[in-house]
Amino acid sequence: MIHSVRRADWPVLLLVIAVAAVVRFNNLGVSEYHYDHATLSRLAQQMIETRTLATLGMTTSVGLPNAPASVYVVALPYLFTDDLLLVNAFLVALNVGGVALLWLLAHRYFGSSVGLAAGMIYALNPWAAFYSRGIWAQNFLTPFILLAFLLGLLGFFEGKRWAQAACLPVLLFGAQIHYAAWTLLPVYLWLLWLGRRQLSWRALAVSAALGALVVAPFAVGIIQWAAGREGAQTLGVVFGSRPVDIHRQTLLFPLWLATGLSMERVVAPQSDLLAQLPPPSALWALVGLLALPGLAQVARRQPRLLPLVVLWLGLPVLAFLPTFAPVYTHYFIALIPALALLSGIGLAWLAEQYGLVSRLAAAGVAAAILFSQGVWWNNLLQYINSTATPPGWPSSDGFSVPMGYLLDIRSRLSPVQDVLLLNSLPLKSDLTIWSPLLYHRVSCLREVVSAEGGIAVFPHHPFAVLTAPGGNPYPLPALYANPAQTVLPLRPGEGEYTLAVFDRAPAWPGPALVSIPPARFDNDVRLMGYALEPERLYLDWELPARPAQDEQYFYFAHFLNATGNRIAQRDSNFWPSKYWCEGDRAVLWVDTAVPLTQTAALRVGLYRVVNGLFVNSSVLDDSGNSLGLWVDVPLKAVMSDEQKVMGP
Repeated sequence: MIHSVRRADWPVLLLVIAVAAVVRFNNLGVSEYHYDHATLSRLAQQMIETRTLATLGMTTSVGLPNAPASVYVVALPYLFTDDLLLVNAFLVALNVGGVALLWLLAHRYFGSSVGLAAGMIYALNPWAAFYSRGIWAQNFLTPFILLAFLLGLLGFFEGKRWAQAACLPVLLFGAQIHYAAWTLLPVYLWLLWLGRRQLSWRALAVSAALGALVVAPFAVGIIQWAAGREGAQTLGVVFGSRPVDIHRQTLLFPLWLATGLSMERVVAPQSDLLAQLPPPSALWALVGLLALPGLAQVARRQPRLLPLVVLWLGLPVLAFLPTFAPVYTHYFIALIPALALLSGIGLAWLAEQYGLVSRLAAAGVAAAILFSQGVWWNNLLQYINSTATPPGWPSSDGFSVPMGYLLDIRSRLSPVQDVLLLNSLPLKSDLTIWSPLLYHRVSCLREVVSAEGGIAVFPHHPFAVLTAPGGNPYPLPALYANPAQTVLPLRPGEGEYTLAVFDRAPAWPGPALVSIPPARFDNDVRLMGYALEPERLYLDWELPARPAQDEQYFYFAHFLNATGNRIAQRDSNFWPSKYWCEGDRAVLWVDTAVPLTQTAALRVGLYRVVNGLFVNSSVLDDSGNSLGLWVDVPLKAVMSDEQKVMGP
């Protein structure tokens, strides 16, 4: 039986949407923001900047690239805003729309009472709320899956041709948001079987064409990636040497998602750390148990739709039970609306058993349980916002620094155009994290990192130094010291950022640098000077603007005697090009035995490693003609006062 939406149903829908919106938009700044969120944001920003369609998404934990569909979704809000909070709000709004879609599906095929029950269960489920926030691909997967299944029922169960044409491309787009959703593609084959007597071949032809367009960018990208050297190596590692194990924990995840329980396993390392937060009620388990009579009622009342529910729930579990990679709860986000649907059907059936009194009693108990989930979710957000994950928790990083803290720090940076990051932790507080945060807000953002040796950066313009907590202390702490620095605390136990603003670059505190006539390489990097100590080499460079494509350069220094023979050599990493800002001076140093008494000249060059081969950078004259692959610098026995100080 098909239940149309009538005027009396609109207030119910608005109520469900309002509850879902309040739950999901509550304390929006308490959303996760770490490497995955930042990388996806940066891919979307780059697609907008370059005006080219992305063909691959971010790389998965096993080394395979994702499809670009998630990049397209995140790029939509970035077309109009550079504010991460608004981008997050856009994705939250998508998920509120997903709640409305579940209400519509439940109402249309199971009745108004099921629509209300399923919609409210989904709106208030803590796991659903948790996975509705943050710029994380799998967090906006369910609206597309719900839309695809609703279109499938409209098209193949009810025979609407326009829905038959739209179902496959929407499903293929949703499946490309995260690999876990590929497990749901066989549902389409069942939909075809369901509607086999009322198929429109013209609609299916249009659907196939649209589906091909949807997957075309990823097909091109993955073929090119697999044909490359890196792709071939990754495929060999992923599929050639990893044993397949049975992950029994996979069977637990649907139980967690159905009840709202066990969320502390994701947001906190130990249950005793939640002492300040009232524990979830054991009554929540009743919500999950209602799915069992709900499944029985589907078999009884809508037997033709039973395979949809079974496949929806069963395919992801069966796919990830035997696997060669770790399995996480977020792989099963698409199951939450199916579980809510079954629990809603079970609740509606229970309320119908003994007349009005039972309905009121069931509604009252259900409302109390769901209300307690909403209250607990609100308390959880406050807990997360004030409690950091302690170090040493092996199973997960816990809940990273909430987005709101970083946005507050960003607001303090608003007058500054140049920013230098210090003490950053990889994937936690480095350039990857801050680049999307400061998108269109600073002219240049760089990070002081060096694979070996050390580096001191002297920006050409007024700049700010943002020092992150927890990283390796900078070896020259006095260089960027500023008594007027601002302390920006994070959650208790998480440390604090410090912000220091400089009108001009500080003086170089190390050994006097000998200035030389600038030697320009073909990447526009200039060697400006040097300093030698018995156990250390210093080189002074001037940098160009960041190139369009990141490059990793290396530099070599040969120590030549009076006859021009090499008596010693040192190679080291150059500062990666993704950190360059035009006009910056950078002093790089590396420990090495320097034969001072025998060295008459210093030979310096730059090179890259391309496909295992060394590719040297040429030294150019003022007209751009090559002068060779290195520059020879005669050493001066005596330095003038002017040469002892690095120029501005």
